[in-house]
Amino acid sequence: MDVALAVKGLQSVKIKGSSNPQLTDTPDELCKSLGISAKWVSNAFKDSILFDPCMRKLVNESCGTFLSGQKLSQNLDSGGDHGPELLKLSRRYRSIIRVCLNDLYELIDKTGQNGVNQNCCYYVNVLDKIELIWHLCEILYVDVVPGDIVLPQLLEWIRFHFPQAERKAANLLETGAERVEAGFETAGSEKDPEYWKTVVGVLIQGRIDATRALLFLHSDARATAFQQADICLRTMPLYHIYGGTSPTVFNAQWIRWQADVRSKVEDGVFASNADLELVMKIVSGDVTVVDAIRSHCQEWYQLMTATLFFTEPTVKSFDLSYHADHAMRAFGRSNDIQDLDKLILLLLEANLLEVIQELQKTADNGWFAVHLTNLLYLCGRLNIFDSNKVDVAHQLHEHVLLDYGTMLMAHHSLWQVGVSYLDHCPPQGLERMEVLLSATPLISETRALKIMQIAHERRLGSVVTTVCKVMAFKSLHQERLGNALAWALRSMDANLTNHLADRFLEGFSDKGEFEATDLLNNLGSCMLASDRLTFLGKYCEFHKLYKDGNLKTAGTLLVSLLSSHLPPKNFQLILLMQTVPLLEARDLIFSANETHILLSCLEALEAELLPQVDPHSVSRPLDAPTKEKIQVIRLSLARNLSRAIIIEGSDIPNTNTRMVNVS
Repeated sequence: MDVALAVKGLQSVKIKGSSNPQLTDTPDELCKSLGISAKWVSNAFKDSILFDPCMRKLVNESCGTFLSGQKLSQNLDSGGDHGPELLKLSRRYRSIIRVCLNDLYELIDKTGQNGVNQNCCYYVNVLDKIELIWHLCEILYVDVVPGDIVLPQLLEWIRFHFPQAERKAANLLETGAERVEAGFETAGSEKDPEYWKTVVGVLIQGRIDATRALLFLHSDARATAFQQADICLRTMPLYHIYGGTSPTVFNAQWIRWQADVRSKVEDGVFASNADLELVMKIVSGDVTVVDAIRSHCQEWYQLMTATLFFTEPTVKSFDLSYHADHAMRAFGRSNDIQDLDKLILLLLEANLLEVIQELQKTADNGWFAVHLTNLLYLCGRLNIFDSNKVDVAHQLHEHVLLDYGTMLMAHHSLWQVGVSYLDHCPPQGLERMEVLLSATPLISETRALKIMQIAHERRLGSVVTTVCKVMAFKSLHQERLGNALAWALRSMDANLTNHLADRFLEGFSDKGEFEATDLLNNLGSCMLASDRLTFLGKYCEFHKLYKDGNLKTAGTLLVSLLSSHLPPKNFQLILLMQTVPLLEARDLIFSANETHILLSCLEALEAELLPQVDPHSVSRPLDAPTKEKIQVIRLSLARNLSRAIIIEGSDIPNTNTRMVNVS
């Protein structure tokens, strides 16, 4: 929708969405002099994948984890090692992603590949990449290990995200075991066309035991070449972070072992089987078989971890960018870098600022950026300062929180989740929340009450007032005066309550009875919200007293109302007419003093009802009905005054005393 601002003396402004979008700066000085200010609230999130119902779990579950992280952050400044808690937090995020992926897989299986599940397939692709990047980030920046030797964790990363070889190996092992149990001398698994592909696949992922088990299924497993291969694999040194062996000692063992394997390869020990020989060349770290390894890899980072496993098993994280560059060139990807490749390279280069900037461009509309940034911020990995010593990390952290919270608050059912994120980026978050809460559609009273609760807890009084006014006017348009008044009282807006009180009085004038009497009879101190509401409340009280037969108290209240100047002008005659039944009652209701007060009110009203056209003109005559009412009131007051003077001036009891010929 085109948005345009047209102000006299100012240039027009159009935002994106018009057929010919154009942006023209509005002169700041002119706006300032005119007292004009504006706040732009973007609602460009209609196509967010997070708004799809099948992605709702990702949003809701991750919000709970995010809030747990904020509680944890309160303890970070107290010192101590919080690494295990932060690692647990990261894994909670990854488990949420995995659960959502499994749900999507189930949905796709149930309904097929077309229709609505074309979106699901797209979501799977997005979440797969998110999980891959998050896992790598966790290895490099959250689960930091002693000595900074990361290859064992990188191999786990590859195994988790590329499980095809391991699954095929499990099938081959199961089938081979069944054949042996069935009485076959050997399993003969090499007859499977994917046997050797699977052997190499598990080998380059560091699954040495699985590799040995698969080789044992070969028909020639008892041959010398296979026996020697098994010995080499069984004696292969494997570095364990907490194994008690220093990197220096391990490297010495590794060099000796690999030299022995290389010697056997060169001596032709494995030459009887070309596939086995290829396997052992890979194990020996032969650089000439890189192409063979590459053919078993889907991505360049698989090739990187595979070559490192057999050439530099104790590689440090700060060397990974160098090896990544070599792997990309060997894989032929250096001139065709995809977004995912770029993110992985940036992580390996420890360029976290650019990582977050790239994540903000991803298709998940900020979910990944905000949660990963928050995790890295809690881990203290975003210690970024500019040339002026400004904490860029804090600004970046707050920026992604603001963007994500704003996006969620634009959604009809996720807006409460957005509040949780804006809460943790003060003061801008509170300011933005004030604007967004006021703009949230009030589709029900339940939502309105929830918004009021949120605003009240954060001392956003303007939001509470706005919500109450909107709900009051909605109820008023629906002719629900009682509900409208209840909302108006919450808003504490005197003008609005005055207006509604007038509507109640108008309804009484037309129908002769009040709406929502339960509310009006129980206003209590709320009636002090405005003068008109005070009058309405007291007037309702008068009717209740009159109905209950408490005429003396009702009369006293009526005199008090008339003398207080609270009644609107168009209602004073009605009140005076309602004194007539009390004036004509058998018992004396009004004292002589009260009767004088009523007479004064009648004379003042009569004077107001006879306005002067000009100083030299006579008063306009009253209409006949009004004149007749005034005469009736005056006659009743005269009779009551005579009766009151007689009773109050003597000891005559107040019973059935009436003056008859009073004019």
